[in-house]
Amino acid sequence: MSTSKVAANQAEQAKSQMGKISKEVKVPNEIKESEAHLYHVLMVEPVYNQSKLEVVFKSKIQMFNKRSWLSIKGRLKQIGVTHAYIIHNPTIKEGESKREALLREAKSKGYEGALNVKNAILEAFIKEAK
Repeated sequence: MSTSKVAANQAEQAKSQMGKISKEVKVPNEIKESEAHLYHVLMVEPVYNQSKLEVVFKSKIQMFNKRSWLSIKGRLKQIGVTHAYIIHNPTIKEGESKREALLREAKSKGYEGALNVKNAILEAFIKEAK
């Protein structure tokens, strides 16, 4: 049985958000086409190795439908998840650029400023709105 794959539309952005952790954790760049309608969230957990006095990062991918993601995303820290990165967002349409996605998300959170601002300003607005 062959399953076709599609690109995870926010994998590169997740890698940049992770910083040093991205070298130790495998971030998939593709997901199954049958799961493209779900949010794919990479959850990274630091595990302390006391004998070697170092931190090892273990990761797992959790999938959410829109309703469950909207209810859980604000409570991840309450349940002990401190490092969570969206690697696939089903609301981003294929072919939509990162800038278009940022503008759309910022507008949905109430942004009414100029449309020709830098991406960093839009990202900061979205972060503050969360």
